[in-house]
Amino acid sequence: MSTPTIDPNLAAWLAQRLSSEQRALLPGRGFVSAERLASGSICFKLRFRDLHQRQRVVYIGTNRQLADALRAELHRLQSARRERRAWRHLVSRARWLLRSTKKKLQGDVSRRGFEFHGYALRRRRSGSRKSPASASEK
Repeated sequence: MSTPTIDPNLAAWLAQRLSSEQRALLPGRGFVSAERLASGSICFKLRFRDLHQRQRVVYIGTNRQLADALRAELHRLQSARRERRAWRHLVSRARWLLRSTKKKLQGDVSRRGFEFHGYALRRRRSGSRKSPASASEK
């Protein structure tokens, strides 16, 4: 899996403020927050968790354009992770639907002489099958 690349201007800004290890964490753990100061202006902060799960905060300042650019870059870098999470959720939901549908159909399927083999229907074998114990007695 390749590491996503960061816009060169933002990379330079981040390189001044973060170590390379911290920059590598941003695609999975970073976001930009906005806070209102007592003066009424809004300041922006880059927040992320380090390898020890401690929250780290980098002051961006009141520059909305820088904050928006950083937000957009983080959104781009985190898109693959969001897509994987959404895909896992859809697969989980599909499996749940299959299990619940199979459970609801089990009685009707059995009454009609079929049985599930995984999710495929198969007709039951006709005639009685001997158990392994009775076959070994002969």
